[in-house]
Amino acid sequence: MISAEQKLFIDTHKNQPKAKLALLLSKLPIQERSFILDQINGYQKGKEKLPLWVDRELLFPPSINLEQCSSEKTAHLKLDLFDGKTLLDLTGGFGVDSTLAAKNGFTVTHVEPNLELQHLVQENAKKLELTEFYFENSTAEHFLHTHKTRVFDSVLIDPSRRDEHNRKLVSLHDCVPNVLKLLPVLKNTTSSIVLKLSPMLDIHKAVSELEEAGNPDWFIHTIRVVSVKNECKELVIKLKKKSGSNISLQLWNSSSEHENQTFETKWPLHSTEFRYSAPLSFLYDVHASIHKAQAYSPVCEAFELHKLAPQTHVFTSEKHLSHFPGRVFRVIETHPYKKGLSALKANIVPRNFPDSESEIRKKTGLQTGDDYFVFAVKDNQNKPILIVCQSIS
Repeated sequence: MISAEQKLFIDTHKNQPKAKLALLLSKLPIQERSFILDQINGYQKGKEKLPLWVDRELLFPPSINLEQCSSEKTAHLKLDLFDGKTLLDLTGGFGVDSTLAAKNGFTVTHVEPNLELQHLVQENAKKLELTEFYFENSTAEHFLHTHKTRVFDSVLIDPSRRDEHNRKLVSLHDCVPNVLKLLPVLKNTTSSIVLKLSPMLDIHKAVSELEEAGNPDWFIHTIRVVSVKNECKELVIKLKKKSGSNISLQLWNSSSEHENQTFETKWPLHSTEFRYSAPLSFLYDVHASIHKAQAYSPVCEAFELHKLAPQTHVFTSEKHLSHFPGRVFRVIETHPYKKGLSALKANIVPRNFPDSESEIRKKTGLQTGDDYFVFAVKDNQNKPILIVCQSIS
């Protein structure tokens, strides 16, 4: 798949900027030039996103497929949702989820209509010596139509998040493949479906659409929101044939290589009355998955927190909670929103605040720096205040 000359060029130039590489490769045929550039782009972007692929010198796809695929981290954070030992990946793509599943003992069938992309996955599977990894060059719909008797323990579907005009899709009805239309067909194929969905999708809307389309065969078992370094990456929903008493809502943030912050509650969220307070000794900022699900009420209840104001989703307590699912700060002092802070060097965190970070700096004189964090918020009297803190998590 890759010649010795190509590999030598890639190894020699893999840390160079693309503009310089394009000039060096300008005399090569366009297909070969594109392939080499894809490998170098993959190496540069994959060091953080796909370290296994970089370490094992695996092949990378075109940039659009690299952008759309799971990261190695988020793929690992889905593995426990797969039941049994056989997995059908109906939207295989570059195969990060499939590859990690195969490395973890699953027998995997990778379905993908793009033959060139699938060949890359096959080559990588050979290099990783993944023998229980099978390939079908087909669309999801055609595979299910032509393999009606095949049964798998789990099915993974990652529907396209954009249309042919590159517009973001906001409904499962618009995604490709249309998961809602596949649900009746899949009842004969598996008893467990895992959907990897865009983090931009509204959870309430997605749940409503799936419950309507899946009734009476499918029931939502788990909703998992996955964030990495406090950036929301995936909305994952697991459906099963047997209904449970409650839907598990799992809110995860991989805050570092070795630490996952998790919070679990039930869906739909129950509403409790918040307690409000001025800033106390500690300030708590929930991670991105909790913000995505708007699971503020169960967090406050579980950790006995006070809220600063109805629309200010920052919390406070006299207690130091070392295992809080988010960031923890020690409150130093609170100021009214006005000039007089020019001596402070701080990161600014605006929450429910009328002005942007640059406007806040201009008005207060706050300098850029990492000594402190300043939360710009509205208090329970709807007045803008600045809370000066130090991070302790």
